[in-house]
Amino acid sequence: MDKSTILTWFRVPFRFAGCMVYGHKNKHQGYRPREEWIIQPDCFPAIISMDEAEQAYQISVSKRGRKGQKVQYLLSGLLKCQVCGNNFQMDFDKRKPKQSFYRCGSRRRGAKLCSNSRYLNRDRLETLVLEMVSEVVLEKGHLEQYYQKCLEEYNCNQGEREEELKRLRQQLQEKDDPEKLKAVREKQKEYMREYRKL
Repeated sequence: MDKSTILTWFRVPFRFAGCMVYGHKNKHQGYRPREEWIIQPDCFPAIISMDEAEQAYQISVSKRGRKGQKVQYLLSGLLKCQVCGNNFQMDFDKRKPKQSFYRCGSRRRGAKLCSNSRYLNRDRLETLVLEMVSEVVLEKGHLEQYYQKCLEEYNCNQGEREEELKRLRQQLQEKDDPEKLKAVREKQKEYMREYRKL
């Protein structure tokens, strides 16, 4: 009996409580969120109680997380390989399981795919990034200055936008043209998108 079989027992322990379990796997053979499972009790003799099955499930989720659910790391999707441009991914040292590294995703799949063999220690890199963020971004007054700059930029262009909208409305009143009406509405949507970005 292999390890994956035993892990499956703990990930779906309700079968041992006499239940049939449907919809627990997605098409990629990953596990769906528990809320999506259909658990039908009393289908065959139970060898454990429902409480014990629930306890086993909670332990498996807390230790490993649900299979198929992606774990997010602080710098996920932000680090790019300088050689191939692929995202860096998390990798673990088999001898020291608690040590983790960011490394090129292509290189991780095979040395022929990328020549970048650099490993970036996760703890050190994330600590360094957080220190820099707190020094630069969270420095007193920095966010307020940035907000003020955005507000000034918006207000500076506000007069021009209002003038253009007034001009377009006037044209619309002069000629009840569907194309011009469409142009006015598009401009209004564009301005609203700009406004929401603030």
